Amino acid sequence: MGELFLYLVTFLLYVIFPFCSSQDNLVPEKSINANQTLTSSIETFALGFFSPEHSTNYFLGIWYNTVPNTAIIWVANRESPLASPGVFTLGDDGDLVVLDEARKVKVWSSNVPVSAAARNGTTSLLMDTGNLVLRFGGDALWESSDHPSDTMLPGMKISLNKKTGQQRRFTSWAELHDPQPGKFILGIDPKRSWTAFYLEGKCFLCVKDPGGSLKRSLVIAVVQQQQG
Repeated sequence: MGELFLYLVTFLLYVIFPFCSSQDNLVPEKSINANQTLTSSIETFALGFFSPEHSTNYFLGIWYNTVPNTAIIWVANRESPLASPGVFTLGDDGDLVVLDEARKVKVWSSNVPVSAAARNGTTSLLMDTGNLVLRFGGDALWESSDHPSDTMLPGMKISLNKKTGQQRRFTSWAELHDPQPGKFILGIDPKRSWTAFYLEGKCFLCVKDPGGSLKRSLVIAVVQQQQG
């Protein structure tokens, strides 16, 4: 009787636990493959592999989960398309990585230095803001909102860190159905106190700071239109 009870408890835990576990985070030994997604806690956003219409390439991206036929808001491997759905996981070095289907070629990584002590303890969380975060404990090591694609979401900003050279800037898609980097860039010109819109490397529209006091950060508010 005792053995039967233990068997039933073990079976129920095995069956029920996957439905109770969180689907918004990535932990060591877990991966996202074809037809699998991460979904933010209240299911606003989803992350997974997609192939644009009229394309044979595959990319890892984030999109609105509850809006059909919505635009992709962020793409990881824009410069390195895959021929088939790949694998999204935590690498041995603690970084977020996108691998090819055979797990032999790394086509993208978050490329953040992770200490040896943290390499087996990093996790990733897809937030309901659309932000993908790599973290260790309570510390954020990397965020997708610091490396935007072509879409600005509420709370995001354009900025330039003069010390590190890191920029938050937006780059258009190459074509309507091609997420690879296009010709248009919206960012801050590192050589001037200007917010600049670039076309093929040339300033197409530049807004100069008249007082010369620009702190290299521009915040653009994104207002959600009310329904009805």
